[in-house]
Amino acid sequence: MRKERMRKLGLVVLGAVLIIYGANVSATTINCPDSQDAWGKYYAPSGSHDSQAGNSDRMRTYARDDRYVAFVQFDLSSLSGYSASDVTSATLKIYCHYFGSPSTGAGYGVRYVASSWNEADYTTAGVKAPTRGDLITDVTNTSTGWHEINVTAAVKAWLDGSKPNYGLMLDADAYGHRYKQTDVSFWTKESNYNLPPQLIVDVVPEPATIGLLTMGTLGFMRRR
Repeated sequence: MRKERMRKLGLVVLGAVLIIYGANVSATTINCPDSQDAWGKYYAPSGSHDSQAGNSDRMRTYARDDRYVAFVQFDLSSLSGYSASDVTSATLKIYCHYFGSPSTGAGYGVRYVASSWNEADYTTAGVKAPTRGDLITDVTNTSTGWHEINVTAAVKAWLDGSKPNYGLMLDADAYGHRYKQTDVSFWTKESNYNLPPQLIVDVVPEPATIGLLTMGTLGFMRRR
C-alpha cells in the first residue's frame, strides 16, 4: 500500500514538472527561405505571353489589358518533422516598393500556384505563368513597405498533403481589382536591398504537447 502511494506521488511530481516545463516553452519561429521567384503573363489579348526574367530584382502583378502575376516558392525543409496541427500561424512577408496610382478598392489576391514551375525558365520569351490556383486571401494594403499576409491555411495544407507546395501567387486580377488598375511590384531574393520574400511559421514545440498529455493522465488517475 505504501509503495502504491509512493508510486502515485512520484507520478504526480513528474507530471507537475512536465506541465510547468511545457507551459513555459514558447512557440518556435521558423523562417522558410524563398527558393525561387518570378513573374509573367497569364493573359494577353494579343496571345503573346512574354515571360519576365526569373533573375529579376523585382516581381510584379498588374491587371489592365495584359495581366501579370508574381509567384514565389518557399523551401519547407526546415519544417521537416512537424505536422499541420503543430502550426499555429504562418505569415507571408513581401516588401512592396511600388504601388502604382492606387484607387479606392485597389489591392491584390494571394493564391495557391496550381502547377510546377522553374525560375530558370523565365528567362526565355513565350513562357506562360504557371496555373492560377484557389484564392487564399485578399490584400487591400496599398502602401509601400512590408506587407504581412496570413497564409496559415496554405502551410497547413502543404504539410498535410492536401495541396502540393508549388508556391504562392500574387494576382491583381483577383477580387475585382482588375477594374482598379492595380499595379504592384515587390523586391525578390535577387534584389540588392536584401528584402526577399519571407515565410514566417510558428510551430508548437513537442514539450508543450507532452505537458498536455500529462495533464490528461493525472486527471484520469484522480478519478480512480
